[in-house]
Order: sequence, then structure tokens, then C-alpha cells
Amino acid sequence: MYISSSVILPFEVKLTAWQTIIEWDDRYDPPQETSYERTTTVTLKAGQKESDHNNFWLGVSNGGSWGWNIYVNGIEKTNGDTYVYNGVTYNIIVL
Repeated sequence: MYISSSVILPFEVKLTAWQTIIEWDDRYDPPQETSYERTTTVTLKAGQKESDHNNFWLGVSNGGSWGWNIYVNGIEKTNGDTYVYNGVTYNIIVL
């Protein structure tokens, strides 16, 4: 997982992803459901075109859930939003 931009950005962008994993413990009768959450964050620093990379796999099975949050200069944004910085409008697109 990483963030990239076609231009050098003058501000910071963070992407935080989370994943809830549901597992069944079959040592019990009936089996008991257990769940836990994993999170990770990557940051595209001002003046760069690409963030650090990590191997976080964002997928679920057994009815778990996942999601992500984008923060531009500390302000939460969603896919399709825009961000205006020094009179320039930037489009936020998640691929």
C-alpha cells in the first residue's frame, strides 16, 4: 500500500487503512467467534511524489470488514473530494 501523485504536492497526505478479522475458535463446542483489528498508515510528505510502501493486505474473509481514511494536512477527506491549497484545487481520487 502506498500513495503516489502525478505532481509534487506542497502538503502532507496520510492514508490509514484498517481491517477487522473474524476467526472461529473450534476448540469450543460450539465454536466461538473472535475478532481483532489491524491498522497501518502511509504518509506522502510535502515535496514528494510517492510515499513509503508497506505490505498491508486489505482484504477480508469470514464476514470481516475493512476501510480507509484519507487526511490532507490533517483534514479528513473522502474519494472524490477536492482540496484547495494556495488557490489551486486538487482532486482526491482513490484507485
